[in-house]
Amino acid sequence: MQPQPTKTSATTMTTNQDNHVSFTARHTATLIQEPHVLLTSLEHLLKHYQAHFTGRAMPIDIDIFRFNLLQLFRITDHIMMELLPVLTFSTQVAKGQPQYGSWHIIQECASLFRHLDPFCQLLISTTVRLLERLDSTCHIYASPSPHTWQLTATNPAITESLQQPFTTLTSAKQEDSQEIMPLLTTRLAQWSGKNNARPSFRDLFPSFLSAIPTLLLIDPALESYLENTHAIFSAIMHDTQPPPANNDEIIAIQLLDITQKIDQIMISLDIINDTLHSLGQSLLTAS
Repeated sequence: MQPQPTKTSATTMTTNQDNHVSFTARHTATLIQEPHVLLTSLEHLLKHYQAHFTGRAMPIDIDIFRFNLLQLFRITDHIMMELLPVLTFSTQVAKGQPQYGSWHIIQECASLFRHLDPFCQLLISTTVRLLERLDSTCHIYASPSPHTWQLTATNPAITESLQQPFTTLTSAKQEDSQEIMPLLTTRLAQWSGKNNARPSFRDLFPSFLSAIPTLLLIDPALESYLENTHAIFSAIMHDTQPPPANNDEIIAIQLLDITQKIDQIMISLDIINDTLHSLGQSLLTAS
C-alpha cells in the first residue's frame, strides 16, 4: 500500500521552508549589522584617548582623531571583506575578458582609497596637535612632582575630574573586553585571510601588464597598507587598560606610532590610487 500524502507532510515542508527563510533572514541581518557592531566596539576602545585628553585638548581634535580612525577601519573593512572578493569573482567569471562589472568595482575601490587620503592627512595633523597638547600641559596634568600632587590634593574637584573618566572606563573595559576583543581580533584575521586568498592583480589582469607596469606594485602596496592598518588597530585593541592619568609617555608613544604607520599607509595609497586609476581607464577603454 502506497503511503497517502497527508497534511502533516505539507505542514512539515512548509515548516522547513519557513525555517530556511528564517535562518537566511537572521544570517543576512547579522551580515548587515556586523560592521556597525565592529565600529561600536572599536569606538568603545578609543574612549581612553578621550578620557586622557579631557580638559587638555580641544574636544573637536579628540573627535576628529576618533572619527578618522573609525573611517580607516570602516573603509578597510568594506574593501577587504566585500569589494576585493567580488572583484576576484567577477574577473574570474569573465575569464580575463574586460567587463563592466570589474570596471565598476575597480571604480568603487579607487573612490574609497582616494577618500582615505584626506582622512589620513587629517589624522596626522590632529595627532600632532594632541602631542603638542601633551607637551604643553604635562606640567599640570602629568608631572609626578610633589608640588603637582599638592595642588591636586588641595582641590578635590580637580582630583575627581582627572580620575573619574579613568575609573569609569576601566570598569567598563573590564566588563566588555571579553565580548569586544574576539570580535575585532577575528575581523583583523579575516582581513589578512581575504587578502592572502585572493589572486594578485597581475594574475587578474595579465593583458594590462604592459600598459600598467604598477600592476606589479599594487599587491605589495596593499600588503603594506594592510600590515600598517592591522598594526594600528591591534595596538588599540590590545591596550585594554587605559594608562594612569599621570602617564603621558605611554599615550605619546601610542600617538607617535600611529603617526608613523599612517605615513606608511599614505605611501602605499599613492601606488594603489595611481594603479587603480590607470586600470579603471584601461578597462573602460577595452569594454
